[in-house]
Parts: sequence; C-alpha cells; structure tokens
Amino acid sequence: MADRLQEFGFRDSLYLRPTQEWVCGHLAEGCPCQIGPDSKGNCRATFECRPRRDGDRWICSRSQFAGGTCQEGPLPDGTCCREITKCQPVRSWRAKRGATAKWVAAVTVALILIVVAGVGRSWFLNPGALTTKHAELGTCATCHTAFDKGPAGWLHAAFATSATVADSDNCMQCHRLGDNPLSAHGMAPTALAELTEVAAQAPASSGSLVIKASNALFPRVNEGGAPLPCATCHREHHGVDWQLTQMSNERCASCHQSQFVSFADGHPPFSGYPYDRRTRIVFDHTSHIDKHFKEQQSLAKAPKQCRDCHDPDGSGELMLVKPFEQVCAACHGGQVAGDGRAGAKGIAVLSAPGLDVAGLRDHDAAIGEWPEFSEAPVTSFMDFLLAQDEAYVSARKTLDGVDLLDLSDASEDQLAAIEQLAWSVKSLLFELRTRGASALQEQLELAFGRPLSSTELTDLAALLPTDALAAAQTAWFPALLTEVPRHRAGERILLPGLPEEEAAGEQPADSAVTDSGDGSILGGDDSSGSILGDSSDSSGSILGDSSGGSDSILGGDSGSSDSILGDASGGSDSILGDVEDKADSILGAVADKVDSILGGGDSILGDSAGGGDSILGGDEGKDDSILGGGLTGGDDSDRAVEQAELPEPAPVEEPEDWMAGGGWYRDYFVLRHRPVGHADGFIRAWVNHTAAVSGDAPAAAAIFEELVADNAVGVCGKCHSVDASDGAAPAMNWHARRPVANTRGFTRFSHTSHFSLMDETGCLNCHKRDPAAAYEASFKDRDASTYTSNFTTIDQSFCATCHTPEKAGDTCLTCHNYHVGSFPPTVLGTQIVVAPVPETMAHKE
Repeated sequence: MADRLQEFGFRDSLYLRPTQEWVCGHLAEGCPCQIGPDSKGNCRATFECRPRRDGDRWICSRSQFAGGTCQEGPLPDGTCCREITKCQPVRSWRAKRGATAKWVAAVTVALILIVVAGVGRSWFLNPGALTTKHAELGTCATCHTAFDKGPAGWLHAAFATSATVADSDNCMQCHRLGDNPLSAHGMAPTALAELTEVAAQAPASSGSLVIKASNALFPRVNEGGAPLPCATCHREHHGVDWQLTQMSNERCASCHQSQFVSFADGHPPFSGYPYDRRTRIVFDHTSHIDKHFKEQQSLAKAPKQCRDCHDPDGSGELMLVKPFEQVCAACHGGQVAGDGRAGAKGIAVLSAPGLDVAGLRDHDAAIGEWPEFSEAPVTSFMDFLLAQDEAYVSARKTLDGVDLLDLSDASEDQLAAIEQLAWSVKSLLFELRTRGASALQEQLELAFGRPLSSTELTDLAALLPTDALAAAQTAWFPALLTEVPRHRAGERILLPGLPEEEAAGEQPADSAVTDSGDGSILGGDDSSGSILGDSSDSSGSILGDSSGGSDSILGGDSGSSDSILGDASGGSDSILGDVEDKADSILGAVADKVDSILGGGDSILGDSAGGGDSILGGDEGKDDSILGGGLTGGDDSDRAVEQAELPEPAPVEEPEDWMAGGGWYRDYFVLRHRPVGHADGFIRAWVNHTAAVSGDAPAAAAIFEELVADNAVGVCGKCHSVDASDGAAPAMNWHARRPVANTRGFTRFSHTSHFSLMDETGCLNCHKRDPAAAYEASFKDRDASTYTSNFTTIDQSFCATCHTPEKAGDTCLTCHNYHVGSFPPTVLGTQIVVAPVPETMAHKE
C-alpha cells in the first residue's frame, strides 16, 4: 500500500490543512506555528502557548509537538514567556497549483479566442472529418446554426436542446422525411400512440442491465412527444467510413416500452408476418395446387415450381408475380376474351332503349321515330353521361319501377317523362354524331367534374369509330339529324304510323303515308308530285297512278309518257315498256320490239316472241341465250340450267365474333365494346375514373359495380380484388404487390440473400401452406385487413437460429427501418434566370 501523507492520530502528527491557501513561513525550518496565517496570508503568531489558570497559578499549555511544557512557565500575569518570532507566510502547494491552473486556463482561453476570432477558426474547431456523404457540405454554418453567433452562442448551443432542433431543420433542407421529421420514426404522435397500444409488451425484467439503469436514471427520449433531433441518433465527425445510420440495440430500446435482451431472447413472436393484408390478386394456392393443377387438361400448363410464377424484384426484397401472359393466360385467357360466355361478350355502352311503341302511338306520344323491336335497357354509361341533364334525371325518377315495354296504362306524367327520356337519348346521340370527340369530351368532363387529358379521353372513348356510331344512328334513328333540330325548335314530332283501326280512315296530317297533298310520300287520291303516284291522274309520281300520269316512275293505267315502268296503255320512253307497241322500253313489250332489255331483238332477257342474242332466251328459242329457249336450247340451254343451280351464299361472321380481338360493334339496338384482351384500357379507365367519384355519383357507382362484378364482361373481378375501407373510395387492385418507389415500412427482408441457405424444400422452408385456411372467404367484403392467408405465419425461432451476434447478426437495424413513410428524392427549386435584353437589341426590335 502507498505511504500515508500523515498520521491521523492526534498524538502522532499535527493536523494539516491542505485546503488552506497560506502556510506558516517557519514550515521550511520544520517548526511551523500552531495557529498559522489567516486567509489573507497575514502571520498570526504571538506566543508558543496560551497558559491556563489553575487556581491562583498559571500553567503552561505548550503542545508536545512544540517541546511540551516549558521549564520557565508563564509569567505572573499569565503571559507565555516564549514569544514566537513573526514570519512571512507563504502560499500552499495547493494554492500554487490552483493559481498556475488559472493562469494556464486564462492563457489558453485567450489563445483560443485569438485563434477563434481569426480566419482559421473553422480548422481549429473542427472535431473530426465528415463522412463521405457530407464531405462537400462546406462551412460549419451549413449545419450548425450557432456557428456565426460567436463564443456566447456556442456555449448556449452546447447545453440547449433548442439548438439541436434548429440544426435538424438544416438537415431537412436536403432530406425529405415527411410531415413529422422530428417525431419518432417520422410518424404523427397519434399514429405512434395507436401503435404503442397494440405493441406486444415484453416482461419488465427482460431488458438488458444497461437499459434498466437508463430507465431508472434518465427520462425516455422523446418523452411526451418532444422533438427528437437528428443528432440523437446520427453522429458526425467520426471519419469518412463512419456509418451515420448505425445504432445500437440499446439506443433503439431506450424509447420502446417493449424492451428485451436480444432477438433470440425476449423478442416478441411474429404475429401473422409477413402477411399483413389479403393478397391483391385472388389466387387460392390450395385450390390450384391440390385441384386444378392435377386436372388432365391442365397438366401441361400447370407450373412445376414456385419460380415459374414468381421472380425477385431489383432489390431482392419482394417476390413479384410474373405477367398474366406468362402465368395465367394459358388457362384464363379465353375467359377474358369471352369464350364460353352465355351472354353478350361486349359491354353495352350506347343503346336505343326499348319502349312500348304501339302503346305510345295510341297515346300520340311525340318522340319522333323509334325502333319498335328494341328491348334494350338504358345503359349505365348513358345514365352517367346524362346525369347532368336535370330533365333526364327527373324523368328517370318518374319512371322508376315502370316497365318501359308496357306503357298501355301510363299516366300523363309518365308519358311526359317518356318523351323527355326519348329526346335526351336522341340528343346525346345527335351530339356525338354531329360533334364527335369534342361532344364526348364535354359530356365526360361534366360527368366527372374535372378536365380530362387527351390520354384519358382516348382510354374512356376506346377510339370509338365514327362509322360504328353512324351505322348505329342510321339503323336506330334514320331521321335523327333532322328530328332533333326540329324538336329543339319547339316542333312536336309524333311517332310515324297509325293504329290498325285508323289505317282505313283519314291519315294524320303529319303521317309519312298520306291520302292526298302535294309532296306526299306515297301519293294521295289526286295529287301531283307524289312518290308512288295516286289513284287519279297525277304527274311526276314515282310509281305512276291508276289513271296514268306523265313523268311517273312506273307509269299509269291509261298510258303515260316518260314513265319508268310504263303503263297499261303504253307510254314512250318507259323503263319496262307497256302492253301496247312502244319503243325503247327497258324490259320490252309483249309485242316484238327491238332494243328492249327483256324482249325484241338484241334484248337481254328476250321476249315472248323470241329475240336473238337474249340472255335468258325467248319462248321460241334462240341461239346464244344463257338458259336457252322453251322450244330449242341445245348445248347452251343445258349449260344455262347447270349454271342456274348455284350454291348457297357463304355465311357472314356475326359482328360479335368478327370482333374477337376486341373493339366496337353493333348488336341490334346496342352499341357494344368487346375487351381488347387482358388489361383492356377501356375497362380499366372506366373502373378507375368511376371509382374516384362513385361516392358522389350513383350513376358512376353503377358503372363501377357493373364492371367489377365476378361475371362481368372481361371477368376482371374474378381475379382482381377491390379495396374500400374506412370510408375511402373503392379501388381495384390491378397488380399484385409491387415495390412502391421511395417508400419504406418498419420491416425489410431480402429474399435473394437467403436463396443460398435454402435446402431441397426451397420456398417451403419459410412459407408453409395451410390447406385448411378459408382463403376465398377473405374477399366477401372489401376490407383488405380482414383476411385468412394461404400460408402459416413464419416461425420467429426459425429466423433466430441464424440471426445471432456470432452469425448473421441480430441488431434491430438488420430487419427494421427507423424512418418509415414515403421519401421522394429531393428536387431543388432552381429558378430559370433569363438574361436581360441589351438596350441596343431592344432598340432594334
């Protein structure tokens, strides 16, 4: 043991006072006085002792360390006879060291201030080299807000938390960490509180000794939602190779309520990992592997191993599902195209709705012409496009529950609603027919309530060809282009035609078939300019009249010139000729005439009397006829008979089958769009757009539900699930899980780094199938969080066999991310500097 500085017994040594700044000047001689100097260094020595009185005597009280009781003793007045010589007190070694330290400190501070105030202060204050990623930051002031505030500001920054928070704001200039960058994990305090409630609680005794001591002595970091500065976890100035993101397990555990020793000792077991929601694509591994892949017709198409359907992504974190064309089309491609579908294979987009035309005619409904045999409903697409037409919406409400194909008992209000519905439909087709894509874009933008890009319009319209629309309009409403303007001008246009009981009586004035009147279609009793002529003499008729009229097409009974077909009495220049002798007729006359088509010499078909070179020959037979004559025909006649026995014409492909590759076609009174294979752009565009507005637009919701139904055209809903939870708009999952760019969750895992560790069971090492799981029941609703996986939860103890400190490592950051959320790359907002125009140039301009 080291020697003691002094003996502590009062009889062994004097009591030294090392804290005193002054000591007796006689200490160097080995005989310091007992009282010593005062605090200011003044000698207080007088006598060697203070005699004590014992009765009438004074007794010496000199210490034994000073020689004990003197022989002379005190003087009669009680004064010590031995006076101490005054000394010059000196500073103690402690005082000398303290003074030296103060001087050194003062000089050091002075030197530091001199250096700090100079140009080289940055170099002098630099605590170490920056990491590689921060090496080009520039001056200290780039990160440290107090750098330019001088020594006083530095002293304040060394102890104030607000300074580190301000420094963290500088970090945010380059690092985008969401809306709550200084909150734990970058999450909102409310979200953190919810996670804390559901987090597994580890036993209080399971934490490490360091954590237990830290919890006992210090409050938890971020207690009460206080800001968490970046420097709490990220320590700079440790060199270029330092890992800024490196954190110890103790640092992570200092905040968490669930604290444990290590991954193998105390880490909560996995709860459902890695299956935190139902799959986006409805694919039952159990039914496919145990049933469908075993069927005879599927053996050659069925995958043989997991990698036939799955590939790792670029980072190796996710196992992606290969494209439909590679893994699904062999079995399901025909279903998408509509093979075996009982109903129509195209989506009904536009239609001529079926109405009770006979009943409407009885009620003198003013809807113009309307196809009598249509039974098509008003499509959901037309409902959506006309949803901004208040009159149409009102009419639909009035007709709610009314059978449009039986309107015999319709009320006045219902008939008025029918007329409004009819003209709304016609107006829609009229606008599309006359204005094309611009009208469709205008209607869609009104329906969706926002402008549409050209790409969106292309997808929503699926490049609807004008010919298809024109053909549909011509077949359904031939007079549409004249009726709609007349209706908009206020004209009341009745249904054409009359009930049977009115057929023999007077025709309505506006009927297409009239009895009399100039300009009638079929002509009247006595009318000029009729199309088919009339009973009386009428000129200019198409088919002529009974009494004969000039310029008729078919001629009249009594003869008419310039008729097309001639008349009974004969007419010159008629097409078909007449009974009497007339020349230049087309079909010739009964008598022998030349140059006729059907008769006379050189006629095409020959005539009754026979004519040479006729096509079909005459009754008496002529050479060179096609079919020969009735009396003689020879070889030519035989060949004509053979040629008359022509085969049946080849069948024409139905429009729906002709459009097997997808596109628009007319199906009687409905204009349909057949999906263009898998991932049809038309269906996808309408599903996405109507989903966004389905909450506010019932017509849009109807289209969405129609397209996502399991048995809908294209059968999208058979495999693609729909998510709609917490009141959010529904969304169809078009893809299986994919990596989301610049987004991180709490857990990360690399599949590719584990491939070399798998044995012959491959993926089944971790992903064990659960044949009893009710997987398909997960999709009965649209809440993605309620699910039953095809696979059992991964066993945490299986991971712990490798993840130990000695093997693969078991730090928290091996499997977990600290910052979670979406972190897009920083884009600097650089302004474009436009050089000013020189005055000389401006003057020239």
